Amino acid sequence: MSYGVRDLADRIRQRLEELSMSAREASIAAGGSPDMIRNIFRAAEAGRRGAPRVETLEALASVLRTNVDWLLTGGGDPKMLDAPRPVAVPRGGLPVALAGTVEPGVWRSSGGSAPGPTLPQIPSFADLPQSGYEIRGHFEQRYLLRDGMFAIALALGPYREKHGDLVSGDLVVLQRERDDEERELTIRRVAVAGDAVKLESLVSGHPEITVPRGSDASDNSRIVGVVAAAVAYFRS
Repeated sequence: MSYGVRDLADRIRQRLEELSMSAREASIAAGGSPDMIRNIFRAAEAGRRGAPRVETLEALASVLRTNVDWLLTGGGDPKMLDAPRPVAVPRGGLPVALAGTVEPGVWRSSGGSAPGPTLPQIPSFADLPQSGYEIRGHFEQRYLLRDGMFAIALALGPYREKHGDLVSGDLVVLQRERDDEERELTIRRVAVAGDAVKLESLVSGHPEITVPRGSDASDNSRIVGVVAAAVAYFRS
């Protein structure tokens, strides 16, 4: 399989069409300038050689819900639909406070966290309470959740009232607590099975957790939000 800037531009156009995203929207969501993708298109039209930086390709792959290998070579499946859709978020608007750090298998004191950056609200969910979570660690590649990104989650109660119960494929922020007053925050995938909701780990080797359908808690585990978007390479 071959790689060229023209091939890259064609594959970017394909994913933009499939996701109904504009080049400007995707560029901003990837943390670049509004003309980042248009510049790739111009380079392809001019017949220039050379690839964008690896960091740029990774950010674009996240926003386009695909992988770098497919962008460069066309190999494999371009669609990674289990990933939360990154969105272009405005610099202005109402702020979203950072509520914690999600990192599978890491337990932290529940007495509070250090202040972090203020994230921009997702306009399409402006009628629902939103919270931000810094992403640390490494999740399975298909979920496109990378160390250093931020997840924006919607409060579960108001989300249920407006959009109904959780369905298979939803990603949620799960909080687990233990007796020493420490907590783990992580992101899990919902799998509905009868009257139960299985919360599957996005990291190999971590057991799944089950909660009753229509509930948000079981034992020492509680769903604290529904992941609406991943903000790729957020810059304050």
